[in-house]
Amino acid sequence: MNKRSKQFPFVNIGLSSLLVVFLVLCLTTFALLSLSSAKSDLALSQKLADHRNSYYTASSSAESVLSQLDMLMEESYRNPAGSYIDSVRKGLDKITDADVSLDTESAPSGSLAVISYLIPLDKTQALDVRLLVTDPSVSESYYNIEKWQVITTTDRKFDQSLDLMNLRTRSIK
Repeated sequence: MNKRSKQFPFVNIGLSSLLVVFLVLCLTTFALLSLSSAKSDLALSQKLADHRNSYYTASSSAESVLSQLDMLMEESYRNPAGSYIDSVRKGLDKITDADVSLDTESAPSGSLAVISYLIPLDKTQALDVRLLVTDPSVSESYYNIEKWQVITTTDRKFDQSLDLMNLRTRSIK
């Protein structure tokens, strides 16, 4: 008898079946990992798109307020009712899109006053705009933009406590 004819066909079938099962499990695992990665990428992209949309909406509102301020300053310079800054201060009530404040106390040297306003982006952030009002007879413009920045409007409270062991004291009676 020939030794080759005594081979066990079951062992050959079993190894190929195990190899196929292993390959199917690997492919299924990789498919689930890529699906999970794609889902998290979609969620991140949507979040970034929403943030970008809210930023550009707030920036558009800030540009609208800036345009109103520009027209107010030009009108105050052309037809002053008293001093230039007093005329600008009186006209700030006409600005409708934001709560605009004018501060002459904190004005740095070279500027007459500081105008600042906030445009909300979402629940926790706002666009902070700060303008330095200059004298148009000396300078080429009515103002210089000092700040155009997204800021956080809420206080962040981080839990820095570590509960390593929860020990309860029992009173002995």
